[in-house]
Amino acid sequence: MPQYYKTIPSNLKTWALSQPLFFTASAPLKGSHINISPKGLPTSSLAIPTESTLLYLDSTGSGCETISHLYENGRITIMLCSFDQSPRILRFFCRGRVVEHGTAEYNLLLPSLGTGEKSNGKGIPTARAIIYCDVFKVQTSCGYGVPLFLEGKWEDRDTLNNWGQKQVDNGKLGEYQVNNNVRSLDGLPGLRNARRMKGEWTRTVEGWVVLLRVWGYLACFLMGLFLGILVVGTTSGGLGEILWKLDGKGFAADW
Repeated sequence: MPQYYKTIPSNLKTWALSQPLFFTASAPLKGSHINISPKGLPTSSLAIPTESTLLYLDSTGSGCETISHLYENGRITIMLCSFDQSPRILRFFCRGRVVEHGTAEYNLLLPSLGTGEKSNGKGIPTARAIIYCDVFKVQTSCGYGVPLFLEGKWEDRDTLNNWGQKQVDNGKLGEYQVNNNVRSLDGLPGLRNARRMKGEWTRTVEGWVVLLRVWGYLACFLMGLFLGILVVGTTSGGLGEILWKLDGKGFAADW
């Protein structure tokens, strides 16, 4: 079962900083690409200075997806997972921002990032920014499906299949799906079979979600139309004159 925290517990902070690898995920508001990037060198590139703050040092690379996405919408997720005998997946859901190399804030934050850029030659000389993440939710999950890396070899972890077979044999798999797969973290409709088992009218709910989305677009359009009228009104004789012209009877002549 997943567990959620509003801030980063000290034991999860210690565990996260001891992992050899972490991943970042971000996406634009529009477009076809969702970016996922693996990150290494955590001792010199990752820091958790407070229970709700995470920083990592971003190196120059062949792309700049995360930086571009953060400048646009500020959404980012950091994920770590265990490859040893004790399975775990840890996600930090964050609002992020870019602190570029050469700024005063960058120089202020850099010493908190492990060994830093130059210490013992283990830093990242090509660093271009520090990604500053405000953590608003922490999630842990089982990690049963993540493979093991033991003695230099990858092995499948049999925990997930053993757990799943037990759920099937006991007739509990459907119940588990109803409890965990009906909605996303943002409340979006999930697995249809689970929603049907719960008694939900799946098409009705999905239609309602579409209507809410369309209403959001319509509200944006109406706001844009109003602002457009306001701008035109202030630059061509006043809003009252525009409304008078639109009405045709002069009801707003005294605006």
